[in-house]
Amino acid sequence: MLKQTFLHINGIGPKVEQLIWEEGIYTWDDMLIKNVSFFTQDRLKEVRERIELSIDNFEKNNMEFFKNTIPGKHLWRLYPHYKNSILYMDIESTGIATSTNHVTSIAAYDGGNIFTFVYGQDLEDFPEFIKKYNVLVTYNGKAFDVPFLEKTLNISISQPNIDLMHPLRNLGYKGGLKKCEKLLGITRKNAEGIDGLFAVFLWKEFQETYNKNALETLIAYNVEDAINLEKIMVIVYNKMVEKLPNLSIKKLKIPGKPNNPYQVDPEVVDLINEKYYNYY
Repeated sequence: MLKQTFLHINGIGPKVEQLIWEEGIYTWDDMLIKNVSFFTQDRLKEVRERIELSIDNFEKNNMEFFKNTIPGKHLWRLYPHYKNSILYMDIESTGIATSTNHVTSIAAYDGGNIFTFVYGQDLEDFPEFIKKYNVLVTYNGKAFDVPFLEKTLNISISQPNIDLMHPLRNLGYKGGLKKCEKLLGITRKNAEGIDGLFAVFLWKEFQETYNKNALETLIAYNVEDAINLEKIMVIVYNKMVEKLPNLSIKKLKIPGKPNNPYQVDPEVVDLINEKYYNYY
């Protein structure tokens, strides 16, 4: 889908891109050898130069080029080209203000392996770890996860971030991640009912009592967020390509859900509900 995209060229929006496809110009290679009836020769030359630059950056694996040129809500088009170098990521924190709060845990999944990073244990390993991946997939990560990590860990995250919240909204799925999961038929087993505020209390309980089950419950919830993103990503991709009638794009197989190695402790859940929610 990336090589059939023209939205990253100045002056080309969805309507013009649609007209380009209607003329039988479906790929970057097509644009280099075919004429576009509504382009002047100067404009065609300009567009072809941009396509050649796109091909060069694609071959050099320069992801920052596409991050800076493809509109954020269309970054889902990167998925099939980089599916083997994608990191599905979610963070938990003590709060949302970067000046007074910090990351408590990070859960990451690359389609084969699950990784976790915990404050006070191995969080400092995350900046080097993330460099191995070309693309990030998050939910609301553009507004929260990525800038929060950059600010609190003092790092720069250069990879394009496919923030699934935006294409999901385009498809009519609104609300938080858990609500969207339910609308898409994705279940959470024992993690149902745990949310971001609950995760804050789990960390508080772990810090105050050293209850390891509270920490594992937090990580289990965090990991659930990350691993569910893969299935949502493929569903979003398939639904979005359905909306492009002039292109013949093969739909992708919906992946199975990997096993979450971390467990939610029901006793800890009851404890948090009684100790914190009843109090607050």
